[in-house]
Amino acid sequence: MRTRLALVASVLVLAGCVNDSAVTVRSSTENVVDSPRLPTAVYRVGSANTAEVFLTDLSPEALEPGTDLAVVDGRIVQLRVFLVPRAGSTPIDPTASSLAIRHVVLSGGALGVYSGGGFMQPRDRVGSPSVSGRVAGATVRLTARTPEFVDRLGAASFDASFRATLDESRANRIAARLDDVLRRLESAGAK
Repeated sequence: MRTRLALVASVLVLAGCVNDSAVTVRSSTENVVDSPRLPTAVYRVGSANTAEVFLTDLSPEALEPGTDLAVVDGRIVQLRVFLVPRAGSTPIDPTASSLAIRHVVLSGGALGVYSGGGFMQPRDRVGSPSVSGRVAGATVRLTARTPEFVDRLGAASFDASFRATLDESRANRIAARLDDVLRRLESAGAK
């Protein structure tokens, strides 16, 4: 199987979710950077204080659960905001933690999942028609992979900026595809 870290991004022109999200995953030990363009940015609300943001470059066809992963190249980034910081009652500092990160790389059947955490303070109220945010200096590392996946990043820093549209339907669709990918990794005995 071939492993490609530099992937061809699919451009999605879906009303309400075309975006210029910037994600940079930079190796802490090697001169390797993964900076995909992720034009789809949507989110769903968990509660008044939680949300899940999904950034991806996958086409609608590639997002269908069950689609053969051997023909899918792209990324899914999941930012799970578990605490919206509030001045005076929450530490508001880049060394604090307010979100969990998953950066999933799909490359012609090879799969790698980088997971970690960091700090993000949304610029908009959760539940608004759109929410923007910035993550700086978060940390991620490879937590699961298929045997064909070559980890070129190792421990890495994660930076992102985005504006995501509130779209429960699309967010649920991306979440379902992400769950499908994670189940395939588990069934393959990925480590």
